[in-house]
Amino acid sequence: MKQLASSKFTPGRGSNAPPLFLEESHYMTDIPAKGLRVLFDHPGKLALWLLLACVLSFANTLRNDFTLDDDAVITGNSLVTDGLHSIPEIFQRPFLYGSMRDSNDLYRPMPLALFAAEHSVFGEHPAGFHAVNVLLFAGCSLLLFFFLMVLLPGRSSLAFIASLLFTLHPIHTEVVANIKSADELLCFLFGFAALWCWLRYARNGKLSLLVAASLLFLFSLLSKESAYCFVALVPLLFFYWEKPARSRLTAITVSVLVLAGLALALRFAVLNANQANHPFYISFSENSLAAAPNAGVRIATAILILGWYLKLLVIPWPLRADYSFNTIPLSSFSDGRVLLAAAAYLFFMGYFLWQLRQKRKDVFALSILFFLGPLVLVSNLFFLVGATMAERFLFFPSVGFCLAIALLLVRMIKQQDAVLTQKRLWFILGPIALLFAGISIYRNAEWKDNYTLAKADLARTPQSFRLAYYLTSATLNRAHEAQGDTALQAALWREASGYALRSIAINPQYSLSLAQAGAAFLNLHRFDSSAYYSQRALMLHPRDSFVRNNLAGAYFQMGRYRESAEQCRINVEQFPEYARAYLNLGACYLRMGLPDSARAPLQQVLLLTPEDQTAAYFLSVANDMSRQMQAHKP
Repeated sequence: MKQLASSKFTPGRGSNAPPLFLEESHYMTDIPAKGLRVLFDHPGKLALWLLLACVLSFANTLRNDFTLDDDAVITGNSLVTDGLHSIPEIFQRPFLYGSMRDSNDLYRPMPLALFAAEHSVFGEHPAGFHAVNVLLFAGCSLLLFFFLMVLLPGRSSLAFIASLLFTLHPIHTEVVANIKSADELLCFLFGFAALWCWLRYARNGKLSLLVAASLLFLFSLLSKESAYCFVALVPLLFFYWEKPARSRLTAITVSVLVLAGLALALRFAVLNANQANHPFYISFSENSLAAAPNAGVRIATAILILGWYLKLLVIPWPLRADYSFNTIPLSSFSDGRVLLAAAAYLFFMGYFLWQLRQKRKDVFALSILFFLGPLVLVSNLFFLVGATMAERFLFFPSVGFCLAIALLLVRMIKQQDAVLTQKRLWFILGPIALLFAGISIYRNAEWKDNYTLAKADLARTPQSFRLAYYLTSATLNRAHEAQGDTALQAALWREASGYALRSIAINPQYSLSLAQAGAAFLNLHRFDSSAYYSQRALMLHPRDSFVRNNLAGAYFQMGRYRESAEQCRINVEQFPEYARAYLNLGACYLRMGLPDSARAPLQQVLLLTPEDQTAAYFLSVANDMSRQMQAHKP
């Protein structure tokens, strides 16, 4: 900070270089030693403040359960639950290999390896997983602070304010509170660590820093696809801002391209080896833009969503775990909101390109680069991604937003006496920090479990079919856990059926909601309704064994044993290892008075699950019936 006390500020590359960020250097030089200089002269203390802010804002996530996709990647993933010894296999398998086999899968071994290590330590106690997520997020915040300190020398105030806003911003509650989003945290952590090493290499040319950056970037790429934004962002950043020697800029650019190519080759090799690299198809249930009637509507709606992102960064409420149909209806260029969002983004791009052409270093242009660079990948403008919109998509872009807001706050501080200046800073920043922290703490509590989260979000977004589906699923699980309390179970099944019908009313073609309605009505003994919704679900998804089993159960309860047996036969043909289908088929034959036909499926149940006492009992009944029938023959 001694440089800041001089009348002129020049960066470390020579006195002839243009000063970085003239407005801030001029404003800072007029502040005496006891003013903001004292406050921002201690990066270590500022880092502790960031750590404290992170812990206080996200500590209440430790009380939360596993939610949403945590089941697919942690509790229901066999590779993860096998613990540390499965890590070598994790690097040879697609992302969801341990929970479901998908022909269109992803390759993210780093977070799965982390989850396997965590499972070895914490078992299935979610508090430990949540604690690791909070620590990872704290690491992201601290790394961002120290990276900005190096990128913007002499501007620790700007670096700290931007990092504090990043730490407290409620838009990050999904990434921290949803354990699965450790993939995003690891991607950010490794990615910005690589940026920090590249930056140091650009300045001192140490080859070890280039090697370290390359290794860290590879880890980032193996954590989540968000890291591919660095392919364009890193060369632009160093060409526009840092301007290192040509040989170093070339080395950085080549390392980025080579590592990205290596990661893609590894991804394709693993997915192809596991038959999980078929042409990617985005379904309407994942991304409602897949149903756009033409490119104009799709692009207009994508621009509208970009406007929503800006709104959420400025006013982070309400927050939602899902933005699928019909949260954001399809739009067109006749919508004024689309034109307004388009104008804002055209201004951002135009401003950055103008500064780039002028070769003028401008922190606002730098913030635009950090904002737009990562956002392009998830914008749905050039290709569809796996979600219409998601708050986690703003994790990387929020760096640029927070840097821009920090710049605005610093410029708002008037050049007055030191004490007044410091008070003015906290007078402006304090309420924002407290508001953001309060919203984050409140939102974290809503991530307590699937039921709490879905109920809160559906109340804010009643038009979302997927939130209604999530709430149905969570309610059915609650009913299952309430075994022994018949009154509570019945109430929960009725509640679940209502949510399922709401989801179906919004999206009649969603087979999972139809299946849930069938299951809820089966438990409510409304067998006609159960059969109706199960049949509709099977028309959309004929190989759903769970739904076909429910349909067989509804037919059985209505006394339509032949139809029930037919559904069971289809199930065992499609899924020869499905013991429950054989058991139900045997029960149908017994009710139809065909004990000899019942023996074979019941014996098959005992071959698959020798401990099944129900199958053993039914088999004994079949044998008794057969003997009695033989005895009564003339």
